[in-house]
Amino acid sequence: MNRDHYEIAKRNPECREELLKRISIGRYEPFVRNIIYFEGKVGDRIMETYPDPEKNRSLDIFSIIKVSDYAFDNYSWNEFLNVLIPHEGLHCLQNYFQSALPGGEIKKLNFGGRHNFNCSEQEIMQEIEAHKNQISHPTFPGCSEKFKASIINWLNFYKSA
Repeated sequence: MNRDHYEIAKRNPECREELLKRISIGRYEPFVRNIIYFEGKVGDRIMETYPDPEKNRSLDIFSIIKVSDYAFDNYSWNEFLNVLIPHEGLHCLQNYFQSALPGGEIKKLNFGGRHNFNCSEQEIMQEIEAHKNQISHPTFPGCSEKFKASIINWLNFYKSA
């Protein structure tokens, strides 16, 4: 898959599911059950990873990544890959090797007055790791300055939580 395939999928929503089936997420591939497309957002999220409810065991949990139409409508190719691979892919690896259940104290968080949510200490640490992973990923330098600033802002937000 390349930028041209992505641009076609951006213009033609009927091509998005096929694109997702053909994208390789590299070293995270063994931890992913499926990547699926849907219209709309998952709450305020553009992409989301969750353990496959059909295949859960106490450990070795495979995950499903959901990708919204918002990602196609608003991200460049590099930004799309930067969220999908080093962020959501890392969450799949985390789900596989760590308990999928939230761990530690639950904190009420508010980001910029727009995003209110509850987050466990474990989830906060996982988000810090995922955002750091995005910044170190080869796609990050090719992202827009606005996108990069957003990732850095989220990283700093979770670090201060």
